[in-house]
Amino acid sequence: SSGLVAKGNIFSRAAASSIQARAGGIIDNNLFVRNDGGLVGRTSSTPVPGGIEGYYSNNVVLELDWISPDRTECGGLGLNHIKDFTVENNIFTQVFNQECAGGNGIGIGGAHEGIKHLIIRNNIVYKMRRALIACCNQEDFNYSDKTVYVYGNSFQRYFLYSVTWNNYLLSMRQDDGDYSNHFDFKDNVYWRTDNPGKWFLSGTTEFNYDQWIAHVNETGSKAEQIVYSDPERNLETYQASLGREATFEAFMAEARNQSKYNYRVEYTAKAVNNYIREGFEIEQCNTG
Repeated sequence: SSGLVAKGNIFSRAAASSIQARAGGIIDNNLFVRNDGGLVGRTSSTPVPGGIEGYYSNNVVLELDWISPDRTECGGLGLNHIKDFTVENNIFTQVFNQECAGGNGIGIGGAHEGIKHLIIRNNIVYKMRRALIACCNQEDFNYSDKTVYVYGNSFQRYFLYSVTWNNYLLSMRQDDGDYSNHFDFKDNVYWRTDNPGKWFLSGTTEFNYDQWIAHVNETGSKAEQIVYSDPERNLETYQASLGREATFEAFMAEARNQSKYNYRVEYTAKAVNNYIREGFEIEQCNTG
């Protein structure tokens, strides 16, 4: 199907993926909480000819979880088969289930016709195992000189350890070659709490911050820990702010009771997203 418009929804504890926008579309200001991931343009038996279009904006992806016993991976957003798509002004924050593999904020793959024009701009990725991952081969991005534009994002990693292939702030893996030349990086803020010599991976080569900036010719970037006002906010703290039972289950029970006869603005995605965003106001920045 095509023409998807998903705005202002609450997606929670989906058995497979919170949303599967295989044909692209508009996905705006939704709350995704305790899901194992969302997909845009992912593999399909009948992919959209030429790739998908649309945007994913102003969403909050909160507390990645591992829901189905048949799946062990979790991630914020997976992108594949892209003709022209923008990901901007989203917040990807926290992994709830520490047993799930992956834990990526944003993942870029090369299924079907790969990536032709993708903008990733002004997003916050906080406390994910990897902020950004790209996969898998040079030809997936080989449509023009630059096909992925990564501008003005905050990538903040706080995991002290995970399995080797997970253990990078930004990772371009599974191809021994280096396809970072198809990415244009600008004005991003990077931080991880450990391993300063291994923040980035491209192919089989590891880079520290200075090496990476030189490698991809990024301008305007910083290696900086951003101190946010209250980044650990979640549904429990939101409930407490309303003076109500401070549990995830209590929030979901109230959200399920929404109707035109029992409509409460405080149980909308917009209200929760505004609350989470307020917790990401910048208080100070530390360079290490």
